[in-house]
Amino acid sequence: MGGGFAIKFGARISFLLVAAVLYGATLYGAYSVALAVVEVSITIGGAGMKTMLFQILENAEHSTSPGDRLLEMGLIVVSVSLLVTVLIVASILLLPGLGLVGWTLIGMAPLITGQALLDLLLAATRWRGLVRYEVLCRSIIEPYVAVLVSVAAFWLSAPQFGLVLGYAAGTLAAIVFALSGVLRSFDMRGVTIRPSGFQQLFATMRRNSWVTATDCVTALAERVDLYIVGLMLGDAPAGIYGVARQVCTPLRQVRQSFDALLTPIVARELRVFGLDRARRTIADVSRKILDLQLPTFLLIAGMGAAILHLLGGNYPAAYAPMLILCLAEILQASFGIADLLFAYRAPGRGLAITAAGTAIGMVASFALARFGMVGIASGLLLGYSAKAWIRRRMIQSSFSVSSPLRPLIPTALAFAAGGAVILAAVTNLDLTAIVPAVAATVITAATFFATRRFADRRFHLQLV
Repeated sequence: MGGGFAIKFGARISFLLVAAVLYGATLYGAYSVALAVVEVSITIGGAGMKTMLFQILENAEHSTSPGDRLLEMGLIVVSVSLLVTVLIVASILLLPGLGLVGWTLIGMAPLITGQALLDLLLAATRWRGLVRYEVLCRSIIEPYVAVLVSVAAFWLSAPQFGLVLGYAAGTLAAIVFALSGVLRSFDMRGVTIRPSGFQQLFATMRRNSWVTATDCVTALAERVDLYIVGLMLGDAPAGIYGVARQVCTPLRQVRQSFDALLTPIVARELRVFGLDRARRTIADVSRKILDLQLPTFLLIAGMGAAILHLLGGNYPAAYAPMLILCLAEILQASFGIADLLFAYRAPGRGLAITAAGTAIGMVASFALARFGMVGIASGLLLGYSAKAWIRRRMIQSSFSVSSPLRPLIPTALAFAAGGAVILAAVTNLDLTAIVPAVAATVITAATFFATRRFADRRFHLQLV
C-alpha cells in the first residue's frame, strides 16, 4: 500500500506542477470547474451500474452469463452517458456567456462516456478479484499519461487545449488497459444481447433507483464547493482552490484504497451472513482508515505550505482552505463507509441523509462565501459534519445499533497534538520548512501509542 500511495502522490504533485505552474491559475481554474461538472455527469451516465454490478453479477437468478450481463450493462452505460453528453453540450450552446469554462467543458464532455465505461470495466475486474487493474489504471496509466500529454501540448503552443488533451489521453489509455483485463478475466466468447437480459437489468435498475440517486447527489456534494468558488469568485480563485483540493486528495485516496475490495466484500457478507457481519467489517475498516489518515493529514499540513510555495504566484493563499478541506475529507472518508449499509438495506434513507448533508453544505457555503475560499471550504465542512451526525442517528434508528465514540479517543488526541505542533511551527518558523511535518509526526505517534491503552482498539458497532 505504501508504494502505491507514493505513486499516487507523485502523480498528484506532477500534475499540480504542470497545471498550476505551466498553465496558470485561470486556465487551471476553468479546467477544474469543468472537470467537476464532468465528474458528476460520469456518475449520472454510469446509471448506478458501478454500484449495482456486484449484485447483478452475483445474482444466480439471471438467465444470462456474467459476460452477457457485463456487455448489456456496458451498452446501458454508453447509451445513458451519451445522452448526458448531448444534453450538456446543448445546454452550453444555448446558454452563452460561460466563457472559458464553457468551451473547456465542451471539449471534455465527450469523455463522459469513456470515464463511465472505465468505471464499469474496473469494477468488473474487481469482482474477479483483480484489483491490480484499477491500481495501475488510476494510479499510473491515467495520471502520468495525462501529465506527459499536457506538457507536450504546452510545448507545442496549445495551452488552451493542453489539459483537456491530457485528460483525454489518460482516459483512452486507461480504457485500453482495463478492457484487456476484462477480456482476460471474463469469458466473452459467444456473448449475446437478449431482450430477457435487458428486462432483468432494467428491473434491477428500478429496484436500485434510490442507490443511483444517492450516488449522483454524493458526487454533487463532493464538488459543489468548487462550483460555488467558480461562480462567486471567478476562474483564477477557482484555480487556487482547485490546487487546495488536489493537495488534500491523498486523504480521499486512503479511502479509495479500501473501496476496491470493501464494496464487493460488504455486498457478499450482507447476502450470505447478514447485517451483523457486514456492519462489523465496516466499523473495523472505518477505524483503520481513520488511523491511516492521521499521519497523511499531518504530512500534508506540514509540507503543504512548502508545496504551495513551490508553485509560486498566489497559490500559498490555498493553505488555509486546504487544511479545512483536509478535515472535511477525513470526516467523509472515514465515517462515510457506513453509507454502504443504507445502499444495500435502506437506500431511501441513504438518499435522504446525503441530500440533507448536501443542502446544509450548499447553504452554508453560500452564506460564508463573503469570507472567500476559507468560508466556502468551511461550508463544505459543516455539511459533512451534519451528514455524519444525521448518519449516526439514522443507523441507530434503522438498524438498532450504535457506534461507541470511546475508541476514537487515541486518534482524537493524536490529531490535536499533531495539529497544535503544526500550527505553532508554521506560525513561528519558516512557512515552507519541513520541520512542522517531522515534529508533528513524531509527537503524534508518541501520543497515539501512549493513549492506546485507554480505549478498546476492537472498534465494532454494538447492539443497542
